[in-house]
Amino acid sequence: MPSAQLCPTVDAFVDALQSLRPLAKHHREILAHHYNAPEHTATATQLADAMGYENYRAINLHYGKFSVLLCEKLGLKPSFMVFLAGAEPNDENGQLDLVLRPELADAINRTDILEHNNVTTA
Repeated sequence: MPSAQLCPTVDAFVDALQSLRPLAKHHREILAHHYNAPEHTATATQLADAMGYENYRAINLHYGKFSVLLCEKLGLKPSFMVFLAGAEPNDENGQLDLVLRPELADAINRTDILEHNNVTTA
């Protein structure tokens, strides 16, 4: 279970995302693919495939760097878990299903943060 320290409100996420404008293209794309995944859930490999990366390591790198920026704006200690409500083993492929935090999904829905550079939430 994520700690309470890493549970920002929807409004806090909205403010943090807005203050990070313009997001780097790869950060917008990761968020868009994760947001658009069924139930906002995907493995790092699925996100990497969607973005044309060779493997999940690029997702780990970019999400890791993005988490530092986002946590700084939220006043939190940097953690990749700021993005996630959970990471559960996927029985089909043995990888972790990364579940986007609902508060972050709601914040994305409230903003047009993903609608730049042809990356949309539609």
